[in-house]
Amino acid sequence: MPAIKSHKTAVDLKSKWDGPKAVADAPNDSKILNYMHAWEAADGDLTKKSAYKFPHHEPKMDAAANIAGVNNALARLADAKIPDGDRVGVETHLRRHRKDAGLKESMSEAEIADAVKYIKRADDLKSAEASNVMEGLRRQEMKARKYSGAIMKRAKLIEYMLQEAMSPEQAEICCQKEMGDISQGAYVLQQLSMLQNEADEPDDISEIADLMRGVCNWIMGEIDEMEAAGKQSAGGDDEGTGSDEPAMATMSPAMAMESRGSVELIESAAGGMFMPLMEKSVRSDGTVPVKVIQPGWGSSGFYSAEVLKRDGPKVFPKGTKMYWNHPTPSQEAERPERDLNDLAGVTVNDARWLDNGPAGPGLYTDAQVFESYKSAVDDMAKHIGVSIRAMGQAENGSADGRQGPIITALTQGRSIDYVTEAGAGGEILGLFEAARSSSAARAAEVADKKTTSTSVATFTEEAMAEYKNLEEANAALKNDLARAQEALALREAKDIVGASLAKINVPDATKTRLIESLSKSAPVKDGALDKDAFKAQIEEAVKAEVKYLVEAAGMGQIRGMGETVKGEEFNEAEAEETLMQAFADMGLNESTAKIAAKGRK
Repeated sequence: MPAIKSHKTAVDLKSKWDGPKAVADAPNDSKILNYMHAWEAADGDLTKKSAYKFPHHEPKMDAAANIAGVNNALARLADAKIPDGDRVGVETHLRRHRKDAGLKESMSEAEIADAVKYIKRADDLKSAEASNVMEGLRRQEMKARKYSGAIMKRAKLIEYMLQEAMSPEQAEICCQKEMGDISQGAYVLQQLSMLQNEADEPDDISEIADLMRGVCNWIMGEIDEMEAAGKQSAGGDDEGTGSDEPAMATMSPAMAMESRGSVELIESAAGGMFMPLMEKSVRSDGTVPVKVIQPGWGSSGFYSAEVLKRDGPKVFPKGTKMYWNHPTPSQEAERPERDLNDLAGVTVNDARWLDNGPAGPGLYTDAQVFESYKSAVDDMAKHIGVSIRAMGQAENGSADGRQGPIITALTQGRSIDYVTEAGAGGEILGLFEAARSSSAARAAEVADKKTTSTSVATFTEEAMAEYKNLEEANAALKNDLARAQEALALREAKDIVGASLAKINVPDATKTRLIESLSKSAPVKDGALDKDAFKAQIEEAVKAEVKYLVEAAGMGQIRGMGETVKGEEFNEAEAEETLMQAFADMGLNESTAKIAAKGRK
């Protein structure tokens, strides 16, 4: 049966539910997968994780049910893509865990609201990530269109695997057949397939986003290789059709280098490539000396002196932009060209290699600090430095006793950014962000003075648009909550009607009709079923139905056939006893017959 039979287990009411991790950690063991889920595909391969839905246990036998996982599964049940006939069984399974935990089988309003809010948030994030991936694919395909048909075939194959939901196994075969061993791409597709049923888990949606970025980076690597092959076949002719900037932040070189294409190199203070400012104030001409990078291990891999000496001056020429901090992944996706308000300066000469530089061997340059950032650089010079953003090539290897990505070439310098040193305290970080904000504010102030009316109108229009978006989002959330409450109230109403009618001896057809009609007209108060009013409604409906059955059977008082004999005494007790006996002859039990007799008076 697709709905997995309910089972009594302990229930964990405190632990955070990490659905994607639970699925990822689970072995391809049908016994464990069956235990941790509430539904399995009737015609699926039960050794595959994709054949299951609604996980709520950790991946081991006898693990407690996680109440957050149970609630999320209940909230997703109404819109889940499973046969309608399976929903009751799944709901019974999940509600059993709530009962075992001493909770009401129906979720509270707060629990429903939380679950709906998380699912809505997760859906929005999934949609945004999917849009970014497909936009990146579109842009990279445009670059490949100028090359040969064979290269286009490879680009279309990648698109097919994403859009047509090719299985990981098929992707592996096609990759090996058409492109060689691209195991990294198949790995990413396999991870996406494995987690597809848990993509709406809000707390770990970042894991899904990372995998999506991995797919985008894999595509970029493949297109870069196609581009290189195309240049050779076209005799070096390169008529670009669009920006080479990636549409999204990419995964680390350690994961991406198997694609044999370019990888993004973003150094961080924590990674060991934080270069402190060499002087503690801006020079009188508005410049500062900068050590760009030195040989050694960084967060992206190992940089040798040979690579920095050979490629550094080419990729970090005069005019290289310097921004205030690296962009976040979301900022990179939304605005890959960067925000002008974050532009803190530019280099005034080509980067140069110095074996005996003032701060040791490395790449050096001088930078012009823009006016809006001069005071910030002066004030925080002891606590800030620079790190690079670049594109390069890497291969796995070892250096200085460590194993990891070895940077074999720098192919493009994107920027040299001001960053805080690793471990900088909260006060410095706050000042650092405040400098960015004040720079943006100053730029806005200048613009306001020039075009005050236009700026005010634009701001008002944007504010109203944002307000409208928030109103629509709030209305959608309220609608989702109302739908969920309505569905739960309907289910609870059916249960109450069924339980009430089980005690009354009336025909099955009558019971079915009453269950259907009463559950649809159940009274709701403050978003929940009004049980007292509903029970009274059920009682009245039963009395009316019994009255109808009695009259239909010809047992009611005969009227319209002449006058009733006057003066004849009416014995109420005897009449009630007679009616009770008549109802009993119809098959009603004693209690039901008594109710029916009283209803006839």
